[in-house]
Amino acid sequence: MKVLAFTILSVSVLSGCASKPSFNRCTEAASFYTAQIDQKLVEPVAYEPNRVLLPNSMMTRDYRLDRLNIYIDENHVIMSAQCG
Repeated sequence: MKVLAFTILSVSVLSGCASKPSFNRCTEAASFYTAQIDQKLVEPVAYEPNRVLLPNSMMTRDYRLDRLNIYIDENHVIMSAQCG
């Protein structure tokens, strides 16, 4: 029982050590997510403002240089990322 408790405690402590990406500009975030094309988007996007768009999603047509747009498919796989 003590070994199980230690294992659970170790895993929870180590999982807290994983650093989340931090970005100062949209272009940095777009480069990060572009490098992850063909991978599943499983965590919340680490940049604001953002929008995650599925195929055929409705979206506003306003252009914001500081907004990250991540395009995913039906399986939440990243297809592209860009600012705008």
